[in-house]
Order: sequence, then C-alpha cells, then structure tokens
Amino acid sequence: MALKSVNQRTTHLLVLYISVFSILFVMLFLKPEAFSGGDMYSSRLDNLDCKYFAQDLTELTERFDDCYGKYGKATVILGDSHALNIYNAYHLVTSSNFLVGLAKGGCRPGQESQECPYRDFLEFLKSHHGSIGEIVFHQSGSYLIFDSRGNADSSLAFKEAVDGGGYTIDIRSIRKVSMYLEQLAGFAPTTWLGPFTEGRFEPTYWNLIFNPLELPHRNKRIFMELDNTIESTLLDERRKFRFISLNSFLSESQDSGRQKDCIIWRDQDHWTFCGEKAFSLKVKMAIDSSRS
Repeated sequence: MALKSVNQRTTHLLVLYISVFSILFVMLFLKPEAFSGGDMYSSRLDNLDCKYFAQDLTELTERFDDCYGKYGKATVILGDSHALNIYNAYHLVTSSNFLVGLAKGGCRPGQESQECPYRDFLEFLKSHHGSIGEIVFHQSGSYLIFDSRGNADSSLAFKEAVDGGGYTIDIRSIRKVSMYLEQLAGFAPTTWLGPFTEGRFEPTYWNLIFNPLELPHRNKRIFMELDNTIESTLLDERRKFRFISLNSFLSESQDSGRQKDCIIWRDQDHWTFCGEKAFSLKVKMAIDSSRS
C-alpha cells in the first residue's frame, strides 16, 4: 500500500509539473491566434477590381492593362514584408481606384535572388512608365542596422543600445536602395517612405499580461538616427526621388502597443491588421505629402 501511495504522489507531482510547464510555455512563447496567427499574405486587401496585391510580376500584370484602361495611372507600393503593412494601411483610406502592392518578404534592393521582384519590376516600368503615376518604396529599417557582430535584423542591436552603443547604420545598403530607386525615378515619380519604428518584442501571452507593450525609447532613438542618416546620405548624393520619414507622421501615435481593443504588433516588427487600420490615416498623410 505504501508503495502504491508513493507512486500516486509521484504521478500527481509529475502531472502538476507538466501542467505548470505547459502554462509557462504557452505564456512565454505563444501568441493569441486572434491577432497574430496565419499567413500575412492571406490578409492582404483586394477589392476584386483594381486595388490588389501581387508577390511577383506575373500577378501584377494579370489586371494591370485593364485597370489602366479603366482608371488611368497606377500607384505602386513596392518593398519587403513591411510594405505589406503599408499597402494594407493605404488601401483602407486612399481614394485611388488603381493601387497595386508588389512586395515579397525577405526581399530588398541589391539582392540578386530571382524570387525578388525588383529587377523584373524595373524592366516592366521601362515599358509601362506611362501607366504608373507614382511608386512608393518601403522596407524594414532593422535590415539597415547592424549589431556589434555585424548582423542585420538583430534584436541584440537594440538591447545593446541601452549602454549607448552596440549598433551601426548600414550605409552600404542604404546606397544600394538609393541606386535602385534612382533608376525607378528616371521613369516615374518615386518616394522612399521611411521605416516605422519596430517594437522588437513578441506579443506573447506573457508580454500581454505583464508588459505594457510601450515602444522602447531606445528603439525610437535608433530609428530616428536611421531616418537622419538616410536623409543625409541621399542629400549628399542629390537623388531624384524623395525620402519621407514615416516616423515623423506616426510620432507618439505608435508609442503604445495597445490601442483600445487593438494589439498593434503581430510579431516583433510587423503590424497586425488592426494596427494597419490604426495607422492608416498617418500612412496616407505621409504618402500624400510626397506630392507636395
């Protein structure tokens, strides 16, 4: 009987340990499916007419000529996965009837991958520049920031920045983007819409309960420095395209990761759909300012 009692207590303790571990695992690592789950591409907006999203040139061209015939020149949102956020936000509020998003996660100018759309889009632009009214480029800012080990898109750069260092701005990649946009600007009005400040924390259950989800001041400072570096680099090179700081329009509106019933961050550097909606008017103001 004593041995059976010991075995039962051991079993109960084991079940308790597993339950506690499971709860901690969920809280520390999992994110509520309601706002963070699923594929970002599946939530891209499409009005089934001429406001649509494409991952490559084949998708872009399927409707393009017909839409030009119906509405005139297109606005094109071009970039990496962050341009997905910008496309959706602008889609929600723009009065333009012909809006195309062309973006691919992990793709930025200067990369030679054939899966990235930049080379194909430039060739398309050369033959269709009369059909495109403006191009708005946007990419993740963390890929223009190195940590102390020389890695881009690294949360370590932002953690080290507490001590006043540990990161550098990647001037070389800024110039690669600049060279590509300069080519586009030779055919259509082009704007580099600067990066938005990234939270660099995961919206896990733990963070939702115990973290105020406030945008760290150090992140704001680093992204402000990035904006200033891009502007000064482009000024020195006298480029034809314009640079617009999106952060100057978002300002304090992005400080809180919670806005009423909306959690802004889908992950450490992308907006949720309700985040896109929350910032949509600011995005529109920034894009519209490039025309003035």
